[in-house]
Amino acid sequence: MKLRPTRLGTVLVTLALTLTLAACGGDPTAKDNTVPVGGTSKTVIIGSAAFPENEIIAEIYAQALTAKGIDVSKRLNIGAREVFIPALRNGEIDLIPEYSGNLLTYLDPKATATASEDVVKALGTTVPKGLKVLE
Repeated sequence: MKLRPTRLGTVLVTLALTLTLAACGGDPTAKDNTVPVGGTSKTVIIGSAAFPENEIIAEIYAQALTAKGIDVSKRLNIGAREVFIPALRNGEIDLIPEYSGNLLTYLDPKATATASEDVVKALGTTVPKGLKVLE
């Protein structure tokens, strides 16, 4: 069976969104998922990488937190990991959606974990001090 380009595009976008939402699943508003806020501000600053899917997920997080009564500020389209990881570390942003496998590979290029549970476990020991991976 040969897929037409428009149908293939739809399948790829659906797959990408499904994988993205699965990778970033969980409830960021749950009490056990406290989000550290930089400085003394009570506003959670949500960032996003410089690609549309990440901006959409950041917007979903922003709206979910806002719906729970949490003050949110957004810094979308920040750039690549080389830019947003330092921004997380220095408190310029408090939260950013990220692909767990890609983050692990970025932080530890020699990482071999591929199963979701193994990737999350490896991230627990690889994420820089002061940062936390939320479920």
